[in-house]
Amino acid sequence: MEAKRILFVPDAIDGEESGARSARATVDSLIELGYIVGVYVKSGEGSSERISYRNIPIFRSRFHFRFYSHFYDPYLLKEFKNIINIFNPEYIFFAGSIQKPSILSKECRRKGIKTIYLFYINDYFCSKIYAGLESGPCLKCIEINSFQAINNNCFNGQGIYYKYLKGLIVRKILMKEIKQSYRVVGYSDDHINIYGMLGINNNKCKIINFQFDIKELVNIQGEDGEYFLIYGQPTIEKGWHTLDNILSYVKSNIKIKIIFKDIVTAEGIIKKFSLKRYVNNGIIEPIYAVEKRERLLELLSGARAVIIPTYYPTTGEFVLLESMSLGKPVLVFDVGAQKEIITHNINGLKANVGDFVSFSKNIDRLNSDSDFRKEMSNGAKAWAYSNLVDPKRLKLLSNIFL
Repeated sequence: MEAKRILFVPDAIDGEESGARSARATVDSLIELGYIVGVYVKSGEGSSERISYRNIPIFRSRFHFRFYSHFYDPYLLKEFKNIINIFNPEYIFFAGSIQKPSILSKECRRKGIKTIYLFYINDYFCSKIYAGLESGPCLKCIEINSFQAINNNCFNGQGIYYKYLKGLIVRKILMKEIKQSYRVVGYSDDHINIYGMLGINNNKCKIINFQFDIKELVNIQGEDGEYFLIYGQPTIEKGWHTLDNILSYVKSNIKIKIIFKDIVTAEGIIKKFSLKRYVNNGIIEPIYAVEKRERLLELLSGARAVIIPTYYPTTGEFVLLESMSLGKPVLVFDVGAQKEIITHNINGLKANVGDFVSFSKNIDRLNSDSDFRKEMSNGAKAWAYSNLVDPKRLKLLSNIFL
């Protein structure tokens, strides 16, 4: 039987951002399944170094994906039609943010090409992109109406209502296309349940394995270090506003290294989230300007455990996947993908959202019990192998093309 031809449309394919890395992992998986893969990426994707990946055709759009492209963009449409004629795909696989012009989906339907959607983040229903408020996960724009974004002040900066209106229109237009697509894909039951709340037919929805490349981590030897590590986006959605409450209940003598972009960013975040006293008393040690990934992995491999306070229904937390792949015990809130990935006391430690006392007790236990840390480390590595390495994981991905 002739191999299926799939045109993959991610946000980016170049660089080390999580979306680009996930996109490359998806390409690897599709190739491993024996499919013929091409990639179509928007222009201006932000990488100064354009890579040629896996010797597959990469079609780089000459045009930015603009707001008006969801309605009418003759130049973009002409380019897309030409790419379709050259590559002749059976499937168009859209992944990433909602900024995939609906005119592309309409053209696929007109030509009988099956469309598949996978969203890495929650901007398909949330004006804030990350569906989280300070009190925890938020689905109000689905459960009530989209005006909840205004009630909850989910935007900042200039022209906020104009941006809100544009986002609302794009989501409405794109949701019409998504509901007519061949497949809608998610990483977890939580992810799929949200699709159902949006009115997407459950028969279209499939769960696939996390698209994460573990190869670069295989040969790294981790050690049971002296410090806990925190890294990632320093935002409320990522739960950084909970750190002060969590640490205030910790009773054991701990050391925490936090990775920041630079000193200015560190000072701003430390002040914003009331962490200065923990810096002053030596509990928190800021680490600055970790520009090379090798240095990040060095810090991660030497950590005792990793604190991941994400507070919103994330689709797939790269910090979590990296940590578990290196056998690092992880501490999380019981929300989003973490809720399904982590089995408490088996491959990590969970606390209910807002239960800072339990989260701190989990830290104390990991900090004081080396045998327990080893158990959690083994559990984390076992999960990573089963879900990120074992060839059987590809069965889930192949199912979306049936």
